Amino acid sequence: QTLSVPNSVFFGTGFAMDGDTLAVPRTEDGPGDANGEEFNTSLLIYTRTNSEWELAQEVTPRSGDFFRCPVDIDGDTIVVSGFNEAEVGASVYVLARSQGVWSQQQVLSDSDLGPSEPSLTSGVAIDEGTIVIGDQASSTARIFHRVEDTWTLQQSITRPGGTGSEGFGAVVALDNGTLVVTDPTTFRRDRTQFEDGTAFVFVEIDGVWTERALFTRSNAVQDGDTGLSLALDGNILVAGAVAFEGLQDTAYVYDLEPVLGNR
Repeated sequence: QTLSVPNSVFFGTGFAMDGDTLAVPRTEDGPGDANGEEFNTSLLIYTRTNSEWELAQEVTPRSGDFFRCPVDIDGDTIVVSGFNEAEVGASVYVLARSQGVWSQQQVLSDSDLGPSEPSLTSGVAIDEGTIVIGDQASSTARIFHRVEDTWTLQQSITRPGGTGSEGFGAVVALDNGTLVVTDPTTFRRDRTQFEDGTAFVFVEIDGVWTERALFTRSNAVQDGDTGLSLALDGNILVAGAVAFEGLQDTAYVYDLEPVLGNR
């Protein structure tokens, strides 16, 4: 089956699926702008019935906001990144499904996310009662916990090692109390050369997230952006690395059990 939407740009550049539900952000050129500088955005939610995917609902953001990638879904909850160009502000929408209908549960805005720019609130992930939002502008991953139907900030994590980062939070992955946050590209201090990216592994113990391991140059392709994409399932982590200087792009598969142990 092929899913496509007329008059859409960037459709399919990001999506999330859980069971029989698929969420895809959609961008459409806005009216009266031949250069495509104005956009209408929405989130298309598909459901699968008898092996066929059908559009179940289209959700739009509040006035002045725009949906974009990334997006993640867990059961009856979707998180999708957004921004407001006029206010130069970032936001993350939390949508909840009740009796088959998706509606806005909460909007996590700048007051929750901290300093940001429209293009730099990057990674989002959800698993059970936890949402993680990566913010490259402040090199921070913010962890929210759900109490009943309200999401509140539980902890903020900055890049271990401090200085030198301009990408921590670009991509995040979350599963069963394990969090991976990447810094795909790190400038050296003189800004003359890229260093290899890094993927940091955190675990939650008694409600506190603590660094447990990292994967960097010795595990990665030389002069490459490690962690431009992530997938995490149990103890298995897959990290994509884009190579420079004619080297080959690579996907790395890690078994986290030796570093996670019994936590």
